[in-house]
Amino acid sequence: MKKLLYIGDNPEKTTNGGAWVNKRNILALQELYSNEFYIYSIKCRNSITTFINLLNYYMLGLSSRTAKDIIKYVEKNNITSVFLASSKLGKLAYILKKKFPNIHIYIFFHNIEKQYTAEEYRVNPNFKNWIVRQVTKYNESLACKFADKLIVLNERDNSLLNQVYGLNADIILPTTFIDTFQPELKKLNAPTNSQFTLLFVGFAFFANIEGVKWFIENVLPELQNCKLRIVGNGMDKIFKSTSNIEVHGYVKDLAQFYYQADAVILPIFSGGGMKTKTAEALMYGCPIIGTKEAFEGYSLKYDKVGGIANTKEEMIININKLKENPESAKKAGEYARSIFKQLYCFENTIQDLKKIL
Repeated sequence: MKKLLYIGDNPEKTTNGGAWVNKRNILALQELYSNEFYIYSIKCRNSITTFINLLNYYMLGLSSRTAKDIIKYVEKNNITSVFLASSKLGKLAYILKKKFPNIHIYIFFHNIEKQYTAEEYRVNPNFKNWIVRQVTKYNESLACKFADKLIVLNERDNSLLNQVYGLNADIILPTTFIDTFQPELKKLNAPTNSQFTLLFVGFAFFANIEGVKWFIENVLPELQNCKLRIVGNGMDKIFKSTSNIEVHGYVKDLAQFYYQADAVILPIFSGGGMKTKTAEALMYGCPIIGTKEAFEGYSLKYDKVGGIANTKEEMIININKLKENPESAKKAGEYARSIFKQLYCFENTIQDLKKIL
């Protein structure tokens, strides 16, 4: 019987989209492998250790010592296949293939990290991001060389994979969610105030901060009778509440915020992969107004879900359309739910993974 070992972050709480996708992958693999599924959890412990490991071209909590422990774990448990949680673990793929030539290695790409870290360096050109960029390129090139199967989130990443490394993914595995939507709670928590409530969900990383700052500076002042709610781990340290802005940091359950939102806004201009917050908004049946980047990888009709908006003017027009036409907003929410159930629920991930595992 084949034994599969997952190596990577096993998040206790999902504070960001990447953590949720890791947890989603773990749950799907557990479903498929049952008692033959094993987890070796690694994560960054502190900044000093992380930096030292980085200088030795190890990422995401990996070190020379951890790599040796993983080799012992594979031998002890007769592991035949390994699922690496990120292409940033490429050095580990090389180490495992060198030690176990017949082991089967699956690697999951949250982004094409070479492109993603270049974006991060462009937005924040500091020494730390420069080092991360170099080490990431090294690891991802090894991931591509020593993996048996490559898994990406969307067609754009597959095209980038081909463009950068001359390879094609073995499967596209889009972001999905376990359906926790409760229609009765949505009715119970439906917006009751006169202000049109716009919701942004996302943790404090460069693309989210960039997008929310842009929205606050360019769009919000032009809107009448609108309130912006910002929710995300660390966002309360970046933004402050005002008369028309309400800021929350990490919250355990986002459901109430989605139920109380009139629309979700996703002003995202940078990044890669797929935006988990888009799938989450679809699950909760929220109208969505977002940029092209926010919808990357999603198969839906923008005008039916709320609207695509890449400029200040487009964002204002689409928000006002929903605000002034409650029936249109209702239909957009219903369309969002239908697309989620059709394409982005957790069961789809299990069926897709079956094709290559």
